[in-house]
Amino acid sequence: MVQMWTPVKLPLGNQSYLQDITVYLLRTETGVMLIDSGLNLPSSYETLTNLLVQEGYLPEQIETLLLTHYHLDHSGLALPLQEKFSIPVHIHKNDREVLEFFKKHAGSYTDYVEKFFNTFGIPEQTLMRIKRELEPFKKLLVGPSEMQVLEEGQKFETVSGNIEAVFTPGHTPGHVSFMYTKDRILFGGDFLLAKELPHVGLFPHTQQYNPLKDYINSLQKVRDLQIDVILPSHGAVIREPQRRIADVYGFIQNKIADIYRLLKKGPLTVMQICDRGFGPERDALSYFFLLTLSLAYIRYLKEEKMITSRRKKTGILFMA
Repeated sequence: MVQMWTPVKLPLGNQSYLQDITVYLLRTETGVMLIDSGLNLPSSYETLTNLLVQEGYLPEQIETLLLTHYHLDHSGLALPLQEKFSIPVHIHKNDREVLEFFKKHAGSYTDYVEKFFNTFGIPEQTLMRIKRELEPFKKLLVGPSEMQVLEEGQKFETVSGNIEAVFTPGHTPGHVSFMYTKDRILFGGDFLLAKELPHVGLFPHTQQYNPLKDYINSLQKVRDLQIDVILPSHGAVIREPQRRIADVYGFIQNKIADIYRLLKKGPLTVMQICDRGFGPERDALSYFFLLTLSLAYIRYLKEEKMITSRRKKTGILFMA
């Protein structure tokens, strides 16, 4: 029996601390589907098309592109693939809205970041460093030109059975995994990784969400599905999903308790929560993501009514 899927490792160059991303080629009766596309780099495009040829397919035989989420290493190649081969692209509506936002505001995105963090009293010097680090990524903030909405439970047919869309938000507002129901295998995107903790942050373009609550719910949802294997986008295959889910869930609950204890001792700013709860400032880009992570925990604690906030001229203080 022909293997239904083939993992394809695509390079990320110097655009990520991760070395590569694994996208998945799924065989259909008449061609192939792709789960995720990789970063919009010539090396990624060449690697993907060469692998397709080795597997006996032409790029124009890609029938469908399924995006687990909007992040650039997952959706970047969708645009050139769509332009060259008119491939239909499916993504959840929440992440489609993010990509539409980027299309309109990619050139001024760093200004949105500055305005967003200004609210919380982040010093100007820190903001300028973050903006400089984000600047090179602005040219990559472009998704596919046309996107079809991916629905929870939507099925796609392969040569050996269906895969089904499972809504697993948290890492992004519209993150979707795909379950191969026949063998209880989950193509998990960045929902769960074997060693890394998927980033769950609150950004200027996702500030209406409660990402940490979404992620906790997604962990519980996938736990209940009794998945046997998770095929992630980065790192090793997860062969004991229940144990890994329990480990990540436990880490999050401990971190929630840690931050709550910090705030019981007295009011803190976002930067103080970040520095004491997640470690001191390192390079500006890492600090940007640590700040968004801190804000995700703050949003969760506020909506659970565990903490409150008070606005001052210099920003916002949080307290338990």
